[in-house]
Amino acid sequence: MVGSMMRTKKMHTEDWKFVEGNKIWEWEMPAGEIGGKILPGLTLSNDDLPHYLKSCFVYCYIYPKDYEIEREILNRQWVAHGLIKENEGIDVEVTANQCIKDLITDA
Repeated sequence: MVGSMMRTKKMHTEDWKFVEGNKIWEWEMPAGEIGGKILPGLTLSNDDLPHYLKSCFVYCYIYPKDYEIEREILNRQWVAHGLIKENEGIDVEVTANQCIKDLITDA
């Protein structure tokens, strides 16, 4: 996602140097029960997402790297945790699917 973020913005040399030299790359954040580590680049990616996608993206941190998440299960989990709410009569599953599409597009 960091690459996408930088591709879609008008980046200057200072911006590239900021990302490259950011202390965030040194962070090691345990992923709790999973026992893995969250990639620091995800935090930079999260900072650039629209507000409505941030909580859904952060929720995906619970999965190990390269884990294949089933769309329907992820949709239900987001709804169960209150991350996706009914919006003006639009079904929550439709909204959740749109969030997934938006995350893939921004990735």
